[in-house]
Order: sequence, then structure tokens, then C-alpha cells
Amino acid sequence: MKHRHYYWPRAVFYQQTGGNWVFKVSEGGTTAYKVDIQLGRQNPDYYEVLQGLKAGDKIVTSSYENYGTMQELVLKKIIRDQQMISDSKEKLRD
Repeated sequence: MKHRHYYWPRAVFYQQTGGNWVFKVSEGGTTAYKVDIQLGRQNPDYYEVLQGLKAGDKIVTSSYENYGTMQELVLKKIIRDQQMISDSKEKLRD
């Protein structure tokens, strides 16, 4: 049986979250909110996300250092335009 696994490019957020959560961008792209995730394998380029995100989801990839205990971020157009947001690559794996 094949399982869907999603891969996100490695990013700075891991240093603050330990890979336990990310800021997921809303459908409208104007806010991002905290979502628990579970990571699987990692390589120098990607994290495998086992739970919490799906294909097409976008996450904030910049450092979370200045966000403190915020649960939601308001995204400004400049952030969206500067590619500080990343989306997934989906792969099927046995």
C-alpha cells in the first residue's frame, strides 16, 4: 500500500519550533496560524511531514524568533512577495 508523504524545503523555522509546529498560511494568504506537525525523515534539502499539513498548504519559512508566543500572524504583501512562504512537494512511498 502506498502512502502520501509531503516534503517541505528545509527552513530556519526548525530552530525555534524543533519541528513540532509551523505557521500555516491561510487560504487568502493574509494570515498564518500555528499548526502542530509531525516530521519524519530529513535530508539536507527537505523535511518529510507525516501529520499536520497536506499538499498545497503553504507555510512561513523565515525565522520565527521574533514571534514569541503568537498564535496567528498577519502577513504583509512584502512578505508574500519575498518568497518567505513555501509549499509542499508530494510523493508516494511504500
